[in-house]
Amino acid sequence: AEETFLYNKEQELLDSSKIPESADDFDRMIATNPNSSSLWLQYMAFYLHTAEVDKARSVARKALTTISFREEQEKLNVWVGLMNLENMYGTQDSLMSTFQQALQQNEQLPVYYKLTNIYQLSDKLDLAEQLYQTMTKKFSNEVQVWIRYGMFQMQHGRLEAARNLMKRSLKSLSKQQHVTIISKFAQFEFKYGDIERGRTMFESLLSSYPRCVDLWCVYLDMMIQTNDITTVRVNKSTGKVELSLKLSDIDPTKKHEVEQNKGTKRRRRVKRKIISYDSDDDTSSDSEQSLSSSEEETSEEEKQQKKEVTRKRKRELPVLHVSGGFDWGDSECQTQSVKEGEETSEEEKQQKKEVTRKRKRELPVLHVSGDQTQSVKEDDTDTEEDEQPTSKKTRRQKKAVKIAEETFLYNKEQELLDSSKIPESADDFDRMI
Repeated sequence: AEETFLYNKEQELLDSSKIPESADDFDRMIATNPNSSSLWLQYMAFYLHTAEVDKARSVARKALTTISFREEQEKLNVWVGLMNLENMYGTQDSLMSTFQQALQQNEQLPVYYKLTNIYQLSDKLDLAEQLYQTMTKKFSNEVQVWIRYGMFQMQHGRLEAARNLMKRSLKSLSKQQHVTIISKFAQFEFKYGDIERGRTMFESLLSSYPRCVDLWCVYLDMMIQTNDITTVRVNKSTGKVELSLKLSDIDPTKKHEVEQNKGTKRRRRVKRKIISYDSDDDTSSDSEQSLSSSEEETSEEEKQQKKEVTRKRKRELPVLHVSGGFDWGDSECQTQSVKEGEETSEEEKQQKKEVTRKRKRELPVLHVSGDQTQSVKEDDTDTEEDEQPTSKKTRRQKKAVKIAEETFLYNKEQELLDSSKIPESADDFDRMI
């Protein structure tokens, strides 16, 4: 019985998934993993359930000294837990002192973000707004500070304050960041404010940046959420939104979401674009299977158009006869092709004659005896005989030229490789040295 009791006790201690039920259990688990912020926060919650706030504070202070200085995120989590504890069970002075200590030991901007979230969750909106105002003065170059402050104003119905805030942000931020801040505030108008105002903000942005596909995608998402897509469609001739970028340049999967209930022809065209888009980007095969039914929906008119195109191509293409000639269908085309062939044949003959003359003048010819190569020059008397060369003579001459070149190069290489040869010139001495 004692052995079984000890065995069960050991198994309970080794079980890491077991929820600790006492301070000793927490100490034992923390000893195995001292850098885990989740264990320290559970330890603090354990004391808070028993209304022992001072012990929870001491656990948090112990965690901050125990966790390694390399684990910055783990320490930040403990600081957030300690600020939550002071916000719920302490005073404003104790919370601000803890906040100042956290700013000294961590990056300041994340600590400000965490405290604003704590104020919002505890419905302390005035303190949150004061903290946002200090953040806009201290971190005026950060886009996220203005975005978070604007979302805070919009969520709580302060529309005019948020719009004035956007104007202030444009003065503080650089011109490169104006696009992001205006697009974010336009999204806030769609979600919390006036939809028409958000639409005009997006259209003014797109008129200035018509090739920014990200803005088009965000605008399209906003239109889908409001179930209003008439202003997004761009007509080629008389469209309401006269911009250089058409909707076809956007991701076609978004177009499918827009056009899935707006007509059959438009839907089929969009689905075909999605299939081509997925094949180019090597996307998954699920999208191809879901959209393969679009090929079956092609109308009979499109099939007839394809047949007519193939017929026209067959008429234009040449036909090879048994005799070896091509039939182009029309007599005029045939006569033109014959004339062109005759002209090209005569030009080719003249070019061949000139090439053979140049080779005879410049290249050596190997005699039948094989003793030595001699250069042959043309005389004026031989011109009449060369104008009508036979095929056998040209073949022999080509073979003779090739053999002469090979023998000449071989003899030259042998002379260069022969070390026993007596040098006769300065170049020979330089080569041997």
